[in-house]
Amino acid sequence: MYWGGFEHTVDDKGRVIIPSKFRPQLGEKFIITKGLDHCLFVLTEEDFRTFFDEKFKAQPFLDKNSIMLQRFFCAEAIDANLDNQGRVALSPHLRDWAMIETQSDVSIVGMTNHVEIWNKKRWSEFVRGISEESLMASAEATGVGKGLFHA
Repeated sequence: MYWGGFEHTVDDKGRVIIPSKFRPQLGEKFIITKGLDHCLFVLTEEDFRTFFDEKFKAQPFLDKNSIMLQRFFCAEAIDANLDNQGRVALSPHLRDWAMIETQSDVSIVGMTNHVEIWNKKRWSEFVRGISEESLMASAEATGVGKGLFHA
């Protein structure tokens, strides 16, 4: 399980340090792909297969919804490996999607079943935009916190 937030800087070669807390769970080889809200999703190979690959293979080959999702999540996904300093290279396409430039700061956040890499400014804006009302509505809609939160 992933949780916590970290800040790092993307170097001039497009590499970023993956926090040491996340490295054992991600393993030696993992997947980075486009995520929602212009962030990057980081998943183990096993989780990528479970959340995406197996589900897509179960769909009819010409299903338009499946094709759209495959194009979004799979077309520019990369196999990622850490170097001996714990860095991973982010492809130019993925950096463009997430609006991450070289020599810029990023927020790397644990999201229970995956990790997200955000442009630091966009992450801060996202967090500032969360209201208590929207949190309560999301908790109710998903059943998260049932018995913990009272309306």
